[in-house]
Amino acid sequence: MNDPIELPTYYDEDLAELSPFELTDLLIEDEDRVPRNVIDECARHNEAMVAHLRMFHEDGYLWLPDASRGEWWLRLHATMTRCCFTN
Repeated sequence: MNDPIELPTYYDEDLAELSPFELTDLLIEDEDRVPRNVIDECARHNEAMVAHLRMFHEDGYLWLPDASRGEWWLRLHATMTRCCFTN
């Protein structure tokens, strides 16, 4: 049987103090284990976060063959952030 996956834990108060750049670092670092409250905080940054994430897509950075696992997952997190922002 597989061991349960442990998600990192972040307090909402701490996340509220982070910039889009710092939140992006968490998204990359946590790869496929990003907790929902991190995505929600990214969405609260509204257009500033979307603009920051768009920068990664427009310059082709996330599509480089040597992108890390976290950078690969950032593509999905960017989509989730945009979905949460629009809802």
